[in-house]
Amino acid sequence: MLHHVVLIGILVDDAGIPCQYTTPLQGLGGYGANIVYAPGCADVACNYSNPANMEEQEKAVKAAMGADGVVLIMGLDQSQERESLDRKSLSLPGRQQDLILKVIESACGSTNQASSCPNIVLVIMSGGPLDVGFAKNLPQISSIIWVGYPGEAGGQALAEIIYGDYNPGMSYHNMYTYMHTYILLNIHIYIHT
Repeated sequence: MLHHVVLIGILVDDAGIPCQYTTPLQGLGGYGANIVYAPGCADVACNYSNPANMEEQEKAVKAAMGADGVVLIMGLDQSQERESLDRKSLSLPGRQQDLILKVIESACGSTNQASSCPNIVLVIMSGGPLDVGFAKNLPQISSIIWVGYPGEAGGQALAEIIYGDYNPGMSYHNMYTYMHTYILLNIHIYIHT
């Protein structure tokens, strides 16, 4: 059982629109662990030009030190993607990838070896595909979960999956993440053929 868990990501306590939304913060907090919440960014865009994002990133990196588990909830919201607002990139916005790598380094200590790391889960919230190929090959990340925009009971469902109370049985082949270069290559071929 995890006793000290750090939740990092601006979407951790996103309330969304539903009448009774359970955020990941509320869902994971219901399991009795000491939850520390650090947004990591001032907003989902997590732009390099916003000094508040650097401050939030530093707080998140410090919070990850000594945790039993780290849940990184990254991705997009409707300020980044929606009908009539297409993205130009499949990458995580702004500093999100940098935040993930720095939190891993902080959580794993000076050796940064997978064997010295707490359980690190990367949760991707998005309506469309994101390139998380950099994370797929990091042995420090124990799992990557794509939740889309999880809806009313999404925070509770995510908590049940992370704590092992529910296994969605999704195989790696069903994940909706794509390599950025693969998509761009196919778009290029389609346009020019």
